[in-house]
Amino acid sequence: MSTYTIIWEYQGGTYMKQVRARTALVALLAWSRRLSAGEIPGIGEKRLARLVQAMEEDPAGLFSPVALTGLKSAWCASTPYGGLVNIVKTDVSR
Repeated sequence: MSTYTIIWEYQGGTYMKQVRARTALVALLAWSRRLSAGEIPGIGEKRLARLVQAMEEDPAGLFSPVALTGLKSAWCASTPYGGLVNIVKTDVSR
């Protein structure tokens, strides 16, 4: 398993979280499940539940991470609520 840093640019804010997963797609799904209602302005319990549901229903489709050209271990994805989600496989070893 690897550590992934998820960075969501949403409505003028930048929100980050780290998750452990086997792939960027699994990391994105884990990230959506680990968000808390109210953690991001405008994303309450109902919107959060819809976000997770939409991403789980079509994980390899519309919201699937796309590798960023010219970069290693970096992807970009979207969410049902807009904004860009950047996913970076992060080496946390010392």
